[in-house]
Amino acid sequence: MKTRNMLAMLGVVLLGGLFLIACNKDHDNDHPNVPVAGIMAFNLAPDQSNIGVDLSGGGFIIAPIYYQSYTGGYLAAWPGQRNVRSYNYWNGTLLASSTAQLDTTQYYSIFVMGAKGNYRNVVTKDNVDSLQTDKGTALVRYVNAVPDSAALHINNGHGDVQLAFGGVSDFAAASAGNFTLNVSSSAGVSTSRTVSLTEGNIYTFLLSGIPNAKDSTAVTIKYIINATGAVKPDTKSVTDTARAQNSL
Repeated sequence: MKTRNMLAMLGVVLLGGLFLIACNKDHDNDHPNVPVAGIMAFNLAPDQSNIGVDLSGGGFIIAPIYYQSYTGGYLAAWPGQRNVRSYNYWNGTLLASSTAQLDTTQYYSIFVMGAKGNYRNVVTKDNVDSLQTDKGTALVRYVNAVPDSAALHINNGHGDVQLAFGGVSDFAAASAGNFTLNVSSSAGVSTSRTVSLTEGNIYTFLLSGIPNAKDSTAVTIKYIINATGAVKPDTKSVTDTARAQNSL
């Protein structure tokens, strides 16, 4: 099968059916061809310029995740019940701690969000290896990481979504082509963005920032591509699922 889109970051792991190839000794990912989970982590905390994330004390990542940035793709992690810790990368101050059940050969996202000493780790199971789109459509979901605000009102021109802080919507179909999001709230949030959706791609839209801020912490809409080539088998010629691209 021909690959349509290459990873934006070489070396990001790809879950090939049953196994992830490990590459980081002494931490997660140190044995090749062992069934593991795939994890992607995001820094959506506007007053945390750089964070670290670890799983049960293991070094999940070795570099800081800057605000409105992420790991660049799904990284290998041992399955089972794991303690998820987010912390200030430079001084080690704990931001949030939670537990998550990670299953082998499954994909997860960790969204670190909050502000002013009140943070949380929101963990989702992404199911990107099994999601499929109809011809002419993509799949989209939204993450509300805007702290200290009322629920966000999200309009994409075809319907409305109300999403509270910390909420992650389910993936839903959207027509390929120009796609405009308008996001507002009673707390003063008002922003929009237009992107071009590609048929068969799976997108996560990240809503983060401080309401009414005018600086680099203002509320913005970012997105990443979780997977490509997810068109149903009777219409697709390319399979390239479970890949993440830098599209922030």
